[in-house]
Amino acid sequence: MKRCPTCNSTYTNDGLRFCLQDGATLLSVDDAPYPSDPHRSGSEDTLAISGASPAPEIIDPRAAQTIKTPAALPTAVAQRFGRRTTREEGDNATSPRSTSAALVASVTAILVLLLVLVGIGIALLFRGRSERRRNAETETNRNANTKSDNHAEDSSANSDGPGRTRRPDMTGEFSPAAARVETKVLNGVSVSASDIAGLSRAELRRLRNTVYARHGRIFERMELQQYFDGRPWYKKRANYSDEDLTPVDRDNINLIRAAEDRSM
Repeated sequence: MKRCPTCNSTYTNDGLRFCLQDGATLLSVDDAPYPSDPHRSGSEDTLAISGASPAPEIIDPRAAQTIKTPAALPTAVAQRFGRRTTREEGDNATSPRSTSAALVASVTAILVLLLVLVGIGIALLFRGRSERRRNAETETNRNANTKSDNHAEDSSANSDGPGRTRRPDMTGEFSPAAARVETKVLNGVSVSASDIAGLSRAELRRLRNTVYARHGRIFERMELQQYFDGRPWYKKRANYSDEDLTPVDRDNINLIRAAEDRSM
């Protein structure tokens, strides 16, 4: 049997070490007397002196009630360890909040990065389309201008006007000098001023259009088309473009046109 030195509660369970009321260390009843009960101590001394047997031990009804009542068991333990339990519960409650906040921040950062990448891709796509459209428009305008210039040159060369004679005859044969120039033009060789010196205006006009005809150009002027249809080397092309002209071809055209203007 054990007794609490503080509240004098006794317990029949010798396995208990602490008082269930105040948590004090329990003492064996045989080890120490009741310090707070002088009457009991005196009676025990009297019994020891007289040699009489001691009175049967009386169990405090409060202790018996305490032992039987399970609700009072966790009182001291709860008081001692309650603060630690509360702190651990608080930590466990805070941990999911921190994890959730970190997850939300990560997802938000990923979404922002994806939006930025998509925006950059769309900007590059529109920029590439704009550049291609601009280049196509420039190429179309350049081809249209070149075709207009060539058409104007053919029209001005074949039209009657102040200071101009009627268009040259397209039925005559080339002179030997003009035939040599034609061979150079067809081979893509540069023509010199001495090569075309003394040629008639009609021959110069045919030679100038020979530069276009060797690439398969289809002419709007009927007499020009009929003339080149009769040349054995001529092959018309529906997909002809002035872009097919080489730098040598363009130099020959400019040289022959200048000679045409001087022959008026």
